[in-house]
Amino acid sequence: MTEKRDQAVDVEMTAEVIDDMVRYLEGTIKTLKRLAEKMRERQRIDYASDAMQEVSNMFLNLRMDLLVTRPIRAFQSLLRD
Repeated sequence: MTEKRDQAVDVEMTAEVIDDMVRYLEGTIKTLKRLAEKMRERQRIDYASDAMQEVSNMFLNLRMDLLVTRPIRAFQSLLRD
């Protein structure tokens, strides 16, 4: 039993999820910057609703659930080995 405690949990899958989140957030930031630029250029307030939609969708698309499920799988794998 102590051998299993000494083994490291594989963090790679969870780290990859975080990397994916960063890439997604960087894309969202670019989109929001573009919307702000268009709003200024065209003097149209309706781009604010586009920005709101982008931010709302951001939380759904981040897949934060994977920050829970991936570590659980890593611990389960460690316990099985």
